[in-house]
Amino acid sequence: MFSRKNDLQAVVKAALHAVLPEVRRLADCSTAWLSHFGAVDIGAQYLFIFLVLPTRDQVAACEASGAWNVIAEALRAALLRGGYPVENLTGQWFGVYSQQACDEEYNGNWYYFFK
Repeated sequence: MFSRKNDLQAVVKAALHAVLPEVRRLADCSTAWLSHFGAVDIGAQYLFIFLVLPTRDQVAACEASGAWNVIAEALRAALLRGGYPVENLTGQWFGVYSQQACDEEYNGNWYYFFK
């Protein structure tokens, strides 16, 4: 069990870094990026990871192809390898979004996009 919030944050950061090349390949997008937010210092179940693709069409293609499911499983496996308590990840813990939507709806501000 982790005793400090930075421990879980470090595991998440390492997992995102580790899977990014595979994510870019699966999403067929060299500019895809991953990020996360959540109060993992309070509880591991509060993690939310998101993948950002440039356009809505790319998000739709990723979802239609099922690549997002493979990406979610790769993320879960990377978190598990790092010691993250993945059994706490229930419900909506991963999503795929477009930079286009954030730019058009919230002037590129991801904080307000998710708020």
